[in-house]
Amino acid sequence: MCSKQIQTQFLPPTSDAAKYHSLRVFHQINEWKGENLNATEYGWKGKDGKFIPLRTDLPPAPDHLREVTIKPASVL
Repeated sequence: MCSKQIQTQFLPPTSDAAKYHSLRVFHQINEWKGENLNATEYGWKGKDGKFIPLRTDLPPAPDHLREVTIKPASVL
């Protein structure tokens, strides 16, 4: 049994995060080339008149792993 608590913010990015990053890069390159693409279809979300990058739409870890990491050691 491991008593060390896992900090989920330090888990590596998901494959979904790489997908959104690639979409944003593709969008940016096409903007430089003068093409006007809809940013919300390429990894961006409109909010308050600004574009915010989508990082992922997947959880940081599978549910069964997240349940283990958030339970106090005394419950395990």
